[in-house]
Amino acid sequence: MQYPKVLFNVDLSGIRLTIGQAAKVKKLRSGRAFPDMVVYESTKNWHGLFMELKSKSPYQKNGKLYSNNHLREQQIMIFNLKVKQMDKLNSLCYNVETLMKGGLKKNGKNI
Repeated sequence: MQYPKVLFNVDLSGIRLTIGQAAKVKKLRSGRAFPDMVVYESTKNWHGLFMELKSKSPYQKNGKLYSNNHLREQQIMIFNLKVKQMDKLNSLCYNVETLMKGGLKKNGKNI
């Protein structure tokens, strides 16, 4: 691991569970559509990093987000995090390679 002292958490929504395990995990959560990864590291300007990772870009050629239930749920979650003052950086990055190259996006724009 490149940064062993950095605290982070990864959402395991995509893993396969038995029906019983899935029911137990569902009871442990306060909701759906949480960001895929959260880094708990403060800097001068930011108090953490929320990342939503996608295998392909969720943006249309005109720059607008594609519309489907899952993306809408994620947009609502990001809004709720902002309401709770948790928006020091919300990033929607559509692949890990882009993230590692510093291609973070805020509100659809590179930062």
